[in-house]
Amino acid sequence: MVASDGGVVHLRPILPSDADAIVEFHSRLSERTRLLEHLAAAGRERGVRRFEAEVLAGNAQMVRVFRNAGFQVSREFAEGVLHLEFDIDPGPTA
Repeated sequence: MVASDGGVVHLRPILPSDADAIVEFHSRLSERTRLLEHLAAAGRERGVRRFEAEVLAGNAQMVRVFRNAGFQVSREFAEGVLHLEFDIDPGPTA
């Protein structure tokens, strides 16, 4: 996969030994950083067709990220959490 800056990115499954590095990586990101499109592309390359996410109902910004990415998102609400599901096939608005 090629990153937006032209660098090459190698994706592999996450391992339990990656936990500390992942937490450290996320601590350096801006609150506005979104990786959804890249994750969807990586998933499609590996045969993944659908994503599911759980977002706290009060996290309107994250819900907007899913909606603004152009995916057709179905939502269910239970106990203060939104359960989102969407196909990651690139549609005309994605």
